[in-house]
This record gives sequence, C-alpha cells and structure tokens, in this order.
Amino acid sequence: MEKIVHADGNCTRRIEIKVPSDEIEKKYHSMLDSLSQKVEIPGFRHGKAPRQILEKRYKDVLLEDMTDELLQTAYKEAIAENNLIPLVPPELDGKSQLVVGEDFTATILVDVKPEVVLREYKGIPLTRKIDPVTEDDVEMALKELLWRAGRLEPVSGRKSITGDYAFVEFHPNGAEAPIKQVLVLDDISTSALIGINIDEYVEGHFDFPVDYPDRDLAGNAYDAKAKILELKELVPAELDQDFLSRFGEEVIDEAALREGIQKDIAENRKDQSDKDIRRQARIELASRNPIELTEKIIDRAVVGTMSSYWKIEDLSEEQIKEIKANLRPNTIRSMIVDFVIEEIAKVEKIEVSEEEIKERIAEIAKANRLQPDSLYRHWKKEGKIDDVRDDIIAEKTIELIVDNAIINEV
Repeated sequence: MEKIVHADGNCTRRIEIKVPSDEIEKKYHSMLDSLSQKVEIPGFRHGKAPRQILEKRYKDVLLEDMTDELLQTAYKEAIAENNLIPLVPPELDGKSQLVVGEDFTATILVDVKPEVVLREYKGIPLTRKIDPVTEDDVEMALKELLWRAGRLEPVSGRKSITGDYAFVEFHPNGAEAPIKQVLVLDDISTSALIGINIDEYVEGHFDFPVDYPDRDLAGNAYDAKAKILELKELVPAELDQDFLSRFGEEVIDEAALREGIQKDIAENRKDQSDKDIRRQARIELASRNPIELTEKIIDRAVVGTMSSYWKIEDLSEEQIKEIKANLRPNTIRSMIVDFVIEEIAKVEKIEVSEEEIKERIAEIAKANRLQPDSLYRHWKKEGKIDDVRDDIIAEKTIELIVDNAIINEV
C-alpha cells in the first residue's frame, strides 16, 4: 500500500492511497477463506461450501468491509507517519469502488493542526493602567460592607419601595394555586409591587432577568396576581467595635479598617491590571502571528463553544446563525493564540515539573474541598494530567511574553 500526503494550504492534507491489484486479490481471498470457516451454508458441511456460492452471497459485503478497512488503515498510518493532528473528521474525496483484480485508489481529505511560523512575540507593546485608590473608593467599599452585614427589619407605616424584601403570595395566571415567595423589589421585574401596602392585592407583569437572585424565577416572565404578606427593609450594620471585630484582632478602629480596605482595593486593581495585560498579550500574539484556518476547523470550534453554553437542539436556525456569527471572531483568535503559545513554548523550551502539576491539582482540590491525592489519581485515570500540564505551560508562556514586552504605564 502506498500513501502520499499532499499539503493543500496550511491546514488541509490530501492523502492519496494506492493499493496494487495483487494485494487486493490476496486480501480478498484471505477474507473469503476466513468467512468460509464461520458461516453455515445449507447442504454443505461446515467449511466446505463452494467458493462461487460464498462469493454470490457475500462478495459485496466483503468488498465493502475491505474498502473500509483499507481506508481506515491507510488514514491512521498516514497520520502517524507524518505527525499530523486532525482537527476535523476525515472525508473521502469522491467515490472509491474496490474491484478484485484491479488497482485500488482513493483520496482522503482532512484538516489538521496548522504549521505555525512565529513572527513577533518579544518586545510587543502593552499598556498597564491602575487607577489610584481614592477616599471615595474606600468610603463606598465601607458602606458596602456595612450593608452586607446589615439586618432585615419589619416595615410599618409606609408603602413598599425599591430594595424592600417582600414575602408575597404569588399566583401566576394559569397556575392551580398560589405560592409563597420572597421577592427583592426593584423597578423592573417587580415594579407591580412598588408603592402598595401590606395585604393589598395587585395584578401585573413580572419579568425576571436571568441574573435574578431566585434561580427558580430567573429568566422567567409571568402575568400574575400578588399580595404582600410581610415587608422588610435592609438596615446597614453600625460601625462599632462588634463590627470591627469581624476583620481580625489587628483591626482595632475605623482607621485600621479603612487602611485594610484601601490595601484590598489596590491589590484587586493590581490583579485586574495583570489580567488585562495578559489579555492584551493574547490579542497582540494573534494579530502579529496570523494563521490561516479552514472553515471546517473554525465551524467545528464554534459549534463546540456554542454547545458548552446552549442546547443546540433547542435553538432555531436563525438563533444558531446569530450565535455562530457572534462567537466566530473570538473563537478564531483563541485558536490562533493557543497554536502560537504552543509553538513559543517549544522554541523557548518551557517545561513543567511533576511537582508543579501536583501543586496545581492541590490548589484546585482545596478550592473544591477535595483530597489532592484522590483528585490526582482520578485525573490521571481520566487522562486529564496533560491538560493541567498544558494549562501551566500556557501560563508560563504568557508570563514570558509579558516579561519581554514593552509596557507603557498610564
């Protein structure tokens, strides 16, 4: 069997397969002999059925099986011998009919991982911006802490307002019976309940956003009747010693708390700035190291991303088209960046030790309240250790890009 691989562009490979007639004939007769020992033909002893009868009954099936086996074998060998990594399933180019006594030829097309030619990855310009922490920032954060530590107190002598917590009897149209529900009142999803008294019935439209705190209501809309049974308001905590004690022994007064808040905000902004620098680095890598990708590769990646967030079978053709169009630019850039980072890591000989892998898995296990050793063994069994290694290598590579970048501080 002869296999010749041609490059059609940066990603597509055309695999030409040629099998001489003598190999075809030898393989065919071998399969026919093997078949004769397995099937029972009425009127003949086991394994003694005439060849012409076997061929009349099974020739088409045998030739079909031979064709599939030859194509799969040739494809796998060509991929392995040429160190190719397929990104989409292979396709047969045209029809190939195997005929005993004749040479067999076929062509398989497959899109593979592209060859990467590095252009620019050191000395790329990046911009770092870290806003200074102001007194207003600290004051706002302190108020947020006081609100979070607040308590709910019953409301009396007034009507409901935005921000109240209402315990309501909620009866959607068409529902058999009302349900009792706590709603956080706002001017959008629960506006029908704003400005009414306890025990007062209202009818209205309730449209809850996807990020509404109550998951059972989030993303749903109702026409319903409702009555407020109880009404409470959130009262912020007092800035007293009891409140200060929640932040540790070193926080002895308001000044110490404000200092801690200032440091937390500064660290958070530094972290956000670092994330933004890495994001910029990825964008620059993609723009400065373009890679030609085929539509098949792009579409398969887009569908893979889409299926991670949506049930495709529940979407209309128009919705699928729109989502694909929105996902396409970022998907292409992400693929290019991944390919470029992998090539840079090879050039720069970036490696990861087993200890680093175990440390990363331990961090993940701790965050998910799991035993590190158990998670390591499980992921090793599932073949996920290489994914962890690749993630760490990618992080180290981006660090190298940032360390060698020209960063403009603003």
